[in-house]
Amino acid sequence: MSAPKPTIRDIASASGFSRSAVSLALRNDPSIPENTRNQIKQVAEELGYQQNPYVNSFMAQLRRNRPVKDHATIGLVNTHPYSYLSSNELSWVLRRLIKGAEKRAAELGYKTEECWLGQPHMTAARMYSILKARSIRGLFILPLHSSRGRFSMPLDRFASVTVGYALIHPPMYRVCNHHFTSFTEAFEELRRLGYRRIGIAMHKAQDTRTSHILISSYLGMQHVYQTRSPVAPHVVNKVTTENLIDWVEKEKPDAIISSLNTIPEMLQAAGYRLPEDIGFASLNWDPKYPQHSGIDLCYELIGSSAIDMISAQLMRNEYGLPENPRTNMTMGKWVAGQTTRPRSRK
Repeated sequence: MSAPKPTIRDIASASGFSRSAVSLALRNDPSIPENTRNQIKQVAEELGYQQNPYVNSFMAQLRRNRPVKDHATIGLVNTHPYSYLSSNELSWVLRRLIKGAEKRAAELGYKTEECWLGQPHMTAARMYSILKARSIRGLFILPLHSSRGRFSMPLDRFASVTVGYALIHPPMYRVCNHHFTSFTEAFEELRRLGYRRIGIAMHKAQDTRTSHILISSYLGMQHVYQTRSPVAPHVVNKVTTENLIDWVEKEKPDAIISSLNTIPEMLQAAGYRLPEDIGFASLNWDPKYPQHSGIDLCYELIGSSAIDMISAQLMRNEYGLPENPRTNMTMGKWVAGQTTRPRSRK
């Protein structure tokens, strides 16, 4: 007959702490000093204690249905020089991220509040004080205003997640589109449509902002298909009609993949017909251009995933920067438009 499994009562007896202190320590509750938590966890490990996932899930649901002051609001940190509430000035990417985040937060019982770090005269120290005063413990750090930047506000008391690869320091949990797969999906779709000389055009800043993932995927596809005379990538400081057309005339691509939704206009201004002369697939499909083919990066789902990650940290009482940050990647989906050939019917 196997020995009975140790309980919280056993851990309390062995460690000399109360059962309530043991329970809180095993849930990483910040009300218990870190040294005490570590001591209790050490005793629990020595006794062979294992938490019951079904009980943990049930208790987490109870806490979610009983709002806790410290967990009630998730801050949406905006580093841009304009408020996300100014929808006429805000990029559609941020609006879609926020829409998904707000919807998921409401489903989980959280409120959301703009934390406008980029507003005039706001400092990291002042924002930290504001968040602390408002008992905001979860932070969704929206894409930085700069291509590659640092976040200076301390994150020691927050459960936090950022978007994409623009934030390079500090290392933290992040959500993003699966850029590598998005590019390969666009490339493969173009090949299914009969395109063979497929090129990529992008700003250097976009290449940097995505941590060179897109160009890596492009070169990988050239290797997979062992292209004898591959189309050189067009990665420049700024893509203009002039340098784009010079590149097209030199490399002769029959299709272009790009995050720049102005590419079709540039081509048409130079006399090219889409898709008769050249095809176009957007890596950042925008509903403002419904005629474009390309990949919808599903920003609402990315925003929703950020809230899920923050909520999970709050339920586990995990605050501060993780030792081994994880990245949650969301798949995009192909949208068939008028800038690529229609798929032939067999």
